[in-house]
Amino acid sequence: MLLILVTLVHAVSIVSALDPPQETYHGHKVFRVYPGADTDHKELLNTFTHNDQVDIWRTPRHSNDSYDVKVHPDIEIDNFIQELENLGTDYKIWINDLQELIENERKPSKNIEKRATRYIRHDAYHTYPTILSYMNTVAETATNADVELGELGKSFERRSMVYLKITKRGGSAGKKAIFIDGGIHAREWIAPAVVLYIIDQLAFNPYNDPDVSLMLDYFDWYLLPVVNPDGYQYSITTSRLWRKNRSTYSGRCLCYGSCVGVDLNRNFAFNWDPNLGGSTVPCAETYSGESAFSEPESRNLGRFLCEHGSEIISYISFHAYGQLWMYPWGYTYQLPHDYTDLEEVATNATRALRNVYSSNYIVGSSTNVLYPAAGGTDDYAKGQCGIKYAYTVELRDRGHFAFILPQEQIVPTADETWTALKTLADSIIRKEHLNR
Repeated sequence: MLLILVTLVHAVSIVSALDPPQETYHGHKVFRVYPGADTDHKELLNTFTHNDQVDIWRTPRHSNDSYDVKVHPDIEIDNFIQELENLGTDYKIWINDLQELIENERKPSKNIEKRATRYIRHDAYHTYPTILSYMNTVAETATNADVELGELGKSFERRSMVYLKITKRGGSAGKKAIFIDGGIHAREWIAPAVVLYIIDQLAFNPYNDPDVSLMLDYFDWYLLPVVNPDGYQYSITTSRLWRKNRSTYSGRCLCYGSCVGVDLNRNFAFNWDPNLGGSTVPCAETYSGESAFSEPESRNLGRFLCEHGSEIISYISFHAYGQLWMYPWGYTYQLPHDYTDLEEVATNATRALRNVYSSNYIVGSSTNVLYPAAGGTDDYAKGQCGIKYAYTVELRDRGHFAFILPQEQIVPTADETWTALKTLADSIIRKEHLNR
C-alpha cells in the first residue's frame, strides 16, 4: 500500500475552522441577464469576455434562458447596465453581495444528520491535506472492501493526484470498472465532497445498504476526489472563486503579466479547440492552454483513462452547478452513435435521483443542453479511450447559491447522487449483460 504524504495526517481542519480567505468579495454582484429575441449573442459575449472584471458563470441553455454573470465592484455598474440595455437585454441583480453568500456557506449544518464517520464529516468542506489524510485512512481501515491507494502523478505545484481503487473483498479479476472524479474546477467544492461520500459508502457501507454488495460484485471502482489539487487548495485558502489550475509559464507571463492557470476541462487532447468554448487569452477563466495536454493534471488523468480504457465502462466527472447530466459530445452538436444508450442510462439515474429530494436534472449531450466546449474530459474518455458511458454531471443547485453551496446541502446532494449512481450501475449491468 502506498502512503501519500503521511506528514499531512495531522492537518485535519475543516473549512469552517479556517480563517477567512485572503481575498474577499464585498460588493461583487451576480447579474442574471435575459437576452431579448433580437439580441446579438456574439456581441453580448464579447462584452463579457473582453472585460477581465466580468466572469460568466452560466450561459443560456435555450432561447428563454439566461446568463449568470459576476461583476467586480470596480466596474461602473451604471455603465455596465447601460451596455446591457443597448444590446437588448433584460436583467436583474441576482446576488447583491457575494461575500455575504460566502460567509453563509461556512456556517455549520443545521437540522440534518451529520453523517459523520469516525474519520471525516460529510457535512463540511475540507482542505486538500484533510482529503489526503482521509484517503490514507480509508486504505488502511476499510471494512467493506479491499482498497488500494494510488497516485496518477503530480500537479504543477507537485501535489499528489491521489485516487482509491475499491474492489470486492477477495473478488475476481477481469471485472469492468467505473471511474469517478471531481474538483477539476477549483471553486466547485461540492464535487469533491460528493466523491468523498461515495468512497465512504463503498469502503465502509455505514448503513448496511444491500445495493453496495451488488455494486462491488459487478464493478471495480476508481475514485479521484480532486483532479485539480493546486487550484482547489488555493480556492479553499486564498481565493474562493478560483477556477483553473495554478500553472505559470515564462513565455505566457512575458506577454500577459501575472496571468495564472489553465481551465483543465478545456485542455484534453480530443478535438482540442480553444475557439469552441475555450479561450486563447491566458487571463480568461476558460483559457484552454498553450496546447492540448499542456498541463500535468490533464496529462496524468488522460494517460490513466486510456491505459485502463478496456477495463473502464463508465466515466463520471462531477461539477457544479446547474443540475445537468450530460454526455458527449462537447465539441460538436452531432451525437455519438450510441447516444440512445447514454440517454437511457442517464435518464434512469436522474429519475432515481429526483425521487430522493425532488431535484430535477436535465439530460442530454453537453453541446445541446449547455454550450459547445472542446477539450473536456468526457469527450476524451469516450472518443480517445473508448469508455462507453462517459458523463459530466453538474450538481446542485440551479443558481440560487451557484458555486457557493451551503454546507448544509452537502449531505442531501450526496444522498441523491449516490442513489443515482446505484441506478446507473444497475442500468449498465442490464444493458451490457454483465456477469459477476
